Amino acid sequence: MIPEIQTIIYGIAAKLEELFEFEIYIEEVEQHMETPCFFITLLNAMIESGLTKSSTESLFLDVQYFNDLKSKSKNLDFLEVQQRLLREMEYISVEGKIIKLNNRKTQKVNDILHYFFDVDIRFMAIKAETKMKTLEKEGGINE
Repeated sequence: MIPEIQTIIYGIAAKLEELFEFEIYIEEVEQHMETPCFFITLLNAMIESGLTKSSTESLFLDVQYFNDLKSKSKNLDFLEVQQRLLREMEYISVEGKIIKLNNRKTQKVNDILHYFFDVDIRFMAIKAETKMKTLEKEGGINE
């Protein structure tokens, strides 16, 4: 069974819960966001057809980290979180399958730490089609 995007996001959230004791959001929060926290968002998705009937679905994700610390301690906190993300969050578990996070990188923009990566899911497209048409045969006995 091919994991759905939602189950992959839940797998990312589970891994973050394992590594950190911060609030994790998968839906945008307008007000009253508890910090420090993570926000998981899907940036882009695409499907590439392969040979025969195989395809690869690529999901490009961003885990954003917010903290409410001031100046120097904020930067040190970003460094610690960045290091743990890059060293300890290379694989996630989804529906009993291990999925590798590819092209992992971090970037700090406007006091938000971004952890970018992509997930590739390979699958075979199976179409229900009839391989043979029905054959009707009539026969008789010659005397």
